[in-house]
Amino acid sequence: MVNVGGTTLSTRADGGWLGEQAWVDVPLSLGTSGGVSELFDQPQWQRGVADHLDADGNPGRRLTPDVAAVADPFTGVRFFLQGQPTVGGGTSQAAPIWAGFAAVMNQYLLENGGRRLGDLNPLLYRIAAGAPLPAFRDVTLGGNAVDDAAPGYDLVSGLGTPDVANLVQDVLVLQGATQ
Repeated sequence: MVNVGGTTLSTRADGGWLGEQAWVDVPLSLGTSGGVSELFDQPQWQRGVADHLDADGNPGRRLTPDVAAVADPFTGVRFFLQGQPTVGGGTSQAAPIWAGFAAVMNQYLLENGGRRLGDLNPLLYRIAAGAPLPAFRDVTLGGNAVDDAAPGYDLVSGLGTPDVANLVQDVLVLQGATQ
């Protein structure tokens, strides 16, 4: 399971990516979340890339989120609902955005001699640790009520938002290296 945080997205007039920051709406007490699990140990694939302490100062717990996507309803995704244009938001929308990315990446991988993604989290963290192409846009601005975005992995945007074209190319390279 990939845990997805939320961002506020800025685009150019032509729709191209301009920048992102961690999503927070202070007056409404909405925004991205994240933190250190008190129940689950940190998985092997998260170690070294993402190291934080739990509330008691102990290392070795599962960290969330893993990645992020646009979630701010003011900069969210425009779609039609019952024939009316609307803009969606929330991390409950950011997670399906990542599911869509995974579906498109699976299609690309199969069409280009690769295999389906399978367990995505180990791939994401392995690519973040070092891959030929930059697969994540690091979110370093904004925060939530507890944590701030920061360079590298953080507890509000995880590894960052994807450059899907680069990410799928990195996956293809990894799959070729392990065949």
